Amino acid sequence: MPHRINEIVLSNNLRLPQRFWKRVRKTATCWLWMGGSGRYGVLWGKDVENKPQHILVHRFSWLLHYGFIPQGKEVMHQCDTPYCVNPVHLQVGTHQENMLDCTKKNRLVGRKSMQGCKYGHPYIGNSFKINTHGWRVCIPCRNTLRKKHHKQTCFRQRKIYALKKSQGWRYRAFGEKGSRFQPPQPQGG
Repeated sequence: MPHRINEIVLSNNLRLPQRFWKRVRKTATCWLWMGGSGRYGVLWGKDVENKPQHILVHRFSWLLHYGFIPQGKEVMHQCDTPYCVNPVHLQVGTHQENMLDCTKKNRLVGRKSMQGCKYGHPYIGNSFKINTHGWRVCIPCRNTLRKKHHKQTCFRQRKIYALKKSQGWRYRAFGEKGSRFQPPQPQGG
């Protein structure tokens, strides 16, 4: 079975290169995709069977300039700019090479590669724990969140207690005199 990216053929997409170049802005270093669509740009075309198929724009740029992507390979950015489509800044490699490159440049987004939480607390020693989903949880952040939640909850409970006490509030059953909820009255006929 051919790789999905190689199924997009230019003979079915004569206007695809024009649509691609309309959305590319060349700067001094990178060629930036201005079409948007998530973390990496996406371009829609048609596959061999004339069905709609999306393609990541950096992969399309590689196909446009070099013709094909070898089976089992990925197109990687050397410049670390996700929207760059400059073929000089792209290279082909395996998934493992791509992940090693990400780790080496400290730009892997996954939780395992993070050295600390998003507030700067490092994941060392007893400053974190593993939750039931296998994610690392920052202990100082968790404690701060718990204190904040506890404070809000206590404030709400004190407010409700004061309101009940000031109004001489007591539980009134459904339909009881003074209850907010009254049973429907029978219509006079």
